[in-house]
Amino acid sequence: MADIAMNLRLTADGLAAVAAAHGMGVAAKITHVALGDATGAAGYEPDGTETELENERVRVELEAGGALGPRQVLLQGTVPAGGDQFFIREMGYFLEDGTLLAVWSHEEDVLGWVGGETPWFFKLVFAWAALPDGAVTVIFNGDAGDAA
Repeated sequence: MADIAMNLRLTADGLAAVAAAHGMGVAAKITHVALGDATGAAGYEPDGTETELENERVRVELEAGGALGPRQVLLQGTVPAGGDQFFIREMGYFLEDGTLLAVWSHEEDVLGWVGGETPWFFKLVFAWAALPDGAVTVIFNGDAGDAA
């Protein structure tokens, strides 16, 4: 499968949470990734005011991850088999307090298919330019990843 470039939109609430954490000298902690099918037959263009996905279908805890550089982290997890089946038309990265940090959706593109009989594995790199070095880290399986 080819790599897909996803241009995530940082949310206003996510930026505020990162700024608050940074002001206390700590990194904001991504703990979950959520997937949805948006509403209708197409995705949308996020504008940064989102506080949740339009139609979240599943949210999973990260299983692995950590710093790849000063402004990028790796997020890895699994959507288990046996759940809903849907085309992924939106994705959100959530901080430990439930704040939506960033959202992706596209008016035409579909990220993938979550089937009911097979798990869906993901390995994503979240890279940013609009945040300071070390502003975001990853928490998985109850352990802290390296700050980025």
